[in-house]
Amino acid sequence: MEQVLEAVVDVTVDNIQQVVGASNQVVVALSFFAQHRPESQAMNQLLHTMTQRYQGQLTLAQVDCDAQPQMAQYFQVQSLPAVILLQNGQTIDGFFGDKTEAELDTLLQKYLPEAWKIKWQQAIDKQQQGDLDGAILLLKEAFQESLQPDLGLALFDALLQAQALDDAQHWVDHAQSVLSDEQLAACQAQLDEALANTETPALKQLAQAHADQPDDLTVLLAYAKALAGAGRVQQALELMWQPLALDLNVAEGEMKAEFLNLLNTLAATDAVARSYRQKLYGLMH
Repeated sequence: MEQVLEAVVDVTVDNIQQVVGASNQVVVALSFFAQHRPESQAMNQLLHTMTQRYQGQLTLAQVDCDAQPQMAQYFQVQSLPAVILLQNGQTIDGFFGDKTEAELDTLLQKYLPEAWKIKWQQAIDKQQQGDLDGAILLLKEAFQESLQPDLGLALFDALLQAQALDDAQHWVDHAQSVLSDEQLAACQAQLDEALANTETPALKQLAQAHADQPDDLTVLLAYAKALAGAGRVQQALELMWQPLALDLNVAEGEMKAEFLNLLNTLAATDAVARSYRQKLYGLMH
């Protein structure tokens, strides 16, 4: 297994093989510089900036030619600045002399993976580590950037796994332009099955109790909590919002407190949460 390097590493005889091996996972920019060549130091600093810009996609392996002259000899560097790009253990590009930031950016983008691919891999890593919420956030960002069907299906599966059924339904409702009719039908069938599995006897009993006593706030709140626990967060919020819209202090403030607690379980970027927060703050102010 290749050892992952830091974003910026000083190259020596002892770690050069590790640096080359790391290019199997990320593009490595070998940057050769020397103290007596200020233009080479400026290029190395520019690569620092690029490494920060393309975090997770680019590693800067800097070679101080004064301290490591054998490295310059090995790579046949005869003038500075010099930059060599490595990928999968091979030289893929490079240059001698100066480049502007725009020119360097154009060069790097030819070889760097797209940001959404990096996020997808990071999401897979988080899922394997048990951080499903973090994985879903990355999958959402990656899907919005790429609109790749396979990525969308990976997001849908993660939402089902997290029992985020409202979120999964919202995804299915807006995926017509990405998935085929057959894929959408399959997703909806999976979601319907997941929703049916939430219809426990206790939940059905609370639903019936609320239908029989729609003005009983204690029953309403218990039903909303049960819906939220079953992954039907949007339905729970809608249920609690009805009395809150009339009186924020209904049920001696308990309804608002539970409503806010439920909102706080949703990501700040969640469209449903954002909508209800705006409504709530509108009433409060």
